[in-house]
Amino acid sequence: MSCSFIEHFLPLKDPRIERKKPHILIDILVPTVCAIIRSVMGWEEIVEFGRSKLDWLVRFFPLKNRVPSHDDCIAYVISRLSPEGFWLVL
Repeated sequence: MSCSFIEHFLPLKDPRIERKKPHILIDILVPTVCAIIRSVMGWEEIVEFGRSKLDWLVRFFPLKNRVPSHDDCIAYVISRLSPEGFWLVL
């Protein structure tokens, strides 16, 4: 069975509280995963990668609020995702 990136990670639980979600989870996961595939290391570099590839990324994902403006946002979310949650979506 084949599914899109969004469909695949939809069951992953977002660790943030509702009022603190300027970016949906997929808008954080997509640039992060793409950056890691390109061997980008570090939160600042992930943000930089996302910004530099924004025109390409929005061709595939809406990125409604663009790439998070602070590496803190990406670091906060990624570091709080449940490792077990990733196993559930695999």
